[in-house]
Amino acid sequence: MSKPAFTARDQLGFIIHLRTLSVLYIVGFWHLLNYTSIFPGYANPVTTRITVVVLGLFCFISGYLCCQQRKHENFSAKDFYTKKLTRIYLPYLLALCLFLAFNLSDKITLRKL
Repeated sequence: MSKPAFTARDQLGFIIHLRTLSVLYIVGFWHLLNYTSIFPGYANPVTTRITVVVLGLFCFISGYLCCQQRKHENFSAKDFYTKKLTRIYLPYLLALCLFLAFNLSDKITLRKL
């Protein structure tokens, strides 16, 4: 028997790599260039449209992968949001505490966040 040219496992790997490239583009190109003046014309109509497409692709792929993981599980909405809250909100609170500890922000500013 011959092996199929492109299996479902290969497709999933390709999708994960595509999501990784999307993250690298958004963080490495779009966000980091805000902190330098080396490339003054990087934010133009073409790169803005590319960024919107890449961000949309990232959101679509993330939703697809999340759905693929939950497809075979008995997973409620409460479980989903509890997991997301602990994955996002707890590191956020830790970051706020570190900002306060290293005097990167004051209590009044942190209270507004």
